[in-house]
Order: sequence, then C-alpha cells, then structure tokens
Amino acid sequence: MNPIFPTEGFARLPQILNFLSVSESTFRRGIRAGKFPKPIKVNRTSVWPATEIRAAVDKLSEREG
Repeated sequence: MNPIFPTEGFARLPQILNFLSVSESTFRRGIRAGKFPKPIKVNRTSVWPATEIRAAVDKLSEREG
C-alpha cells in the first residue's frame, strides 16, 4: 500500500485518487455501487475515514484474489 496514504484519520479526494490510481468518475461510480464509503462533510469539505478506504480496498482485493 502507498505509505503516503494515512492509516488513520481522514483523507481528502486527491489523496484517495492517488492511492487507488483511479479517476474521480471511477471512484464516484464505486461509491454509488457500494464499493467505497460515502464521504463525510466537514464544513464544506468532503473527507473519508482512511480506515474505511483501506478496508474497502482490502475487501475488493479479496474478491479479485
């Protein structure tokens, strides 16, 4: 996994897209499909719990492997 991506706390969209190496539209499609968690609003900024993103990646890896 990418060492720059946080192991705890929150991540913003650019960090997630870099970590997953996907486009924003692909990531948002994954949210609608239930593959990734929905964002949490902090003021007007969307953030995702880093642990939930890592768990979603692990779950997807298990399906593929």
